[in-house]
Amino acid sequence: MTEELINFLRICLDEEAAIADDCTGPDWQVDPGDGVNALHIARHDPTRVLAEIEAKRRTLIRCQEELMAGMPRLTHFIQQTLREMALPYATHPKFPVALAS
Repeated sequence: MTEELINFLRICLDEEAAIADDCTGPDWQVDPGDGVNALHIARHDPTRVLAEIEAKRRTLIRCQEELMAGMPRLTHFIQQTLREMALPYATHPKFPVALAS
């Protein structure tokens, strides 16, 4: 299940990165006319999103490295961390069925 979850998270991060990559460039901006939504929109600047994705990818790498090291004490923590990282993608069509319950 852990490997399936890591692969699923990679798929989701790749999808998000592709969308953010398409939005980067000098034309991307927040419309002040968006009012109270402007701050929320600004926090999803494609450059920031790409930085977040890179941080999550590094977390996945660290989780895999620790799992391969076989330290039982960390295994539960890592598995829980991966499950929590997957929660925002619960509506994704490839969301692992075992996590849905």
